[in-house]
Amino acid sequence: MLPTRIIVRIPNWIGDAIVSLSSIQAIRSRYQNVQISVMGPEPITALLSEFSDVVSYNPTNISSKIFFDLGFCFPLSFRSAYELWRIPCKERIGYAHEGRSFFLSRRLNYPAWANHHFHQVTYYQEMVQSVFHDLSFNPPKLVVPDSRRRDAMARHLGALDGREILLAVNPGAFFGSAKTWPSSYFISLLSRLLIDYPSIRIILFSGGKDREKADVLEQALPKEKVVALQGKTALSDSLAILSGCDYLLTNDSGMMHMGAALGLPGTVFFGPTDPVATGPLGGKIRVLSHHVTCAPCLLRECPIDHRCMTGLTWEIAHGPIFEDLRRIRMQKEQGATPSELESSGSEVMNT
Repeated sequence: MLPTRIIVRIPNWIGDAIVSLSSIQAIRSRYQNVQISVMGPEPITALLSEFSDVVSYNPTNISSKIFFDLGFCFPLSFRSAYELWRIPCKERIGYAHEGRSFFLSRRLNYPAWANHHFHQVTYYQEMVQSVFHDLSFNPPKLVVPDSRRRDAMARHLGALDGREILLAVNPGAFFGSAKTWPSSYFISLLSRLLIDYPSIRIILFSGGKDREKADVLEQALPKEKVVALQGKTALSDSLAILSGCDYLLTNDSGMMHMGAALGLPGTVFFGPTDPVATGPLGGKIRVLSHHVTCAPCLLRECPIDHRCMTGLTWEIAHGPIFEDLRRIRMQKEQGATPSELESSGSEVMNT
């Protein structure tokens, strides 16, 4: 019998949670009468509930305790399986890992998936396919209503000139400094782009832990060209503002997946992580990387000279980004709105 109430314990990281939406939205698209609730860190569940077709579930709220037919445990942790086990749920499905099989009624083989070296999105897709065999998957999608976008941008950006190129920049990464392109490279690239395109307005984003990266850029760039949002906006407002930007420059981070799910064109700098496994989905964000023998190492901090990032110079990055912005400027001059702007498509460029 088809389950009618589904609970999903989503990942704790914003990027992973957005990637997992591909599987949740595939179920919703095929079975529109199924009620899907998501459980996890409140800022993330609130974000997904506001901008996608899911319901946030708070297990500590007695009034929200309902019976579910089926539960998916997306994270691999012991604690996430235990949290799902505590909810009234007929069947709980997840990968067997970290001795948590007791909490799962159906267990999938994690090493069998990991050995294929697929993109992380397939980790969630294989889980839901173990129940729903006729799903069609698309990249995850977040939709921001026009009124929500306009409100957030008006409150945080003020009056806007429709001819400006709004360049979203996320110079940090919550995971660790190894994932961050050097601040001096960001500054050199942005300084050059401001000369190339004087109509650029830079919107700086950051999380709490990597705020100092954005602060360095704010202090180095012309104040009249920068709007610094770090530490000043809620996650939902950041997403709404990002949806109104024209282009995204970022490291491998949650911001990368937010931009991809919004359909935003952009460029992401990859170093110690693997774009085959965690790259942006949706086909509009270019991956730039510099080939070194020690990458991908997946380390939070580089123990040597950070050559995977320092070898990807700002001069190398400038060429393809310059062309993208040239195309965007031409389209804006023709009156295109951000949602109508075309991009050159995604590609992986290794140097």
